[in-house]
Amino acid sequence: MFFLRNRHLKASVWARYVSPSIALVAFAIICYLGTANFTILSGGSTGIAITFVGVTWGLAVAGLVYALVLRKRKPEVHRRIGRNT
Repeated sequence: MFFLRNRHLKASVWARYVSPSIALVAFAIICYLGTANFTILSGGSTGIAITFVGVTWGLAVAGLVYALVLRKRKPEVHRRIGRNT
């Protein structure tokens, strides 16, 4: 997104499109495999694995919903997220 937002910087097609696309696909595969095999990764029971995965994805969805609400209702707060100012 950095190179797409800052078009004044001279970036190659690789840096602007190809490399981020490969990273996105790889990250999606890692997330899927980690979620699908969490019982093996954690060495725990299926119930605990389902609970942890549910809580993890639930928090991600809750954060996304909260960000969308902030963007709609308090755009000045949403704009400041991740900024040092």
